[in-house]
Amino acid sequence: MSIPTLNQKVLDFCNTNRGSCVGTGECWDLAEQALADAGARTSTQIMGTTAVSRANADYIWGTLTTLRDLKPGDIIQYKNFIVDTDVTAADGSGYDTQISLPHHTAIVAEIYPRGKVKVWEQNNLRNNRPPVLRIVIQNTIHLKSVNYTDPAGNRIRVQKRGRIKIYRPSAPAPARSSRRNKRRRSRRP
Repeated sequence: MSIPTLNQKVLDFCNTNRGSCVGTGECWDLAEQALADAGARTSTQIMGTTAVSRANADYIWGTLTTLRDLKPGDIIQYKNFIVDTDVTAADGSGYDTQISLPHHTAIVAEIYPRGKVKVWEQNNLRNNRPPVLRIVIQNTIHLKSVNYTDPAGNRIRVQKRGRIKIYRPSAPAPARSSRRNKRRRSRRP
């Protein structure tokens, strides 16, 4: 899988900052700083400061893309996203987990089969267990509902609710040349 240059730079930033607190430790800070460091458009540049500062804003991180076209370095914006996972072993024992992300941002690190991804994030739980960590960590999560049996014979049922939007980092718009603007002003009708 070919990883776009900006995406790779976002991943490099995350890897460099693993275990550190980026900005104030909010999930937004990690994506915003990773994009800025990569030379990509940030949510503040795309949406404006006022829109970004609203509580629970639906951040825009670049060019909207799909789960089918997902690549490492893409940014996921979660909204009221819940993943319920039930695991049943061959002997009938089992367990269930729930991950709840009412409003969260993460960066795709790796892509696995069946809609499962490893993400870079901060201001979240590690392995869905307290405490909330305001440092850059990796977690795994399913992004779609799926039923399957793993190689050990465990039956796994994943149910997803809520929504995600996936964004590909985008380059800033080229600056307009002041020379070109001067020529336009000198034209007469």
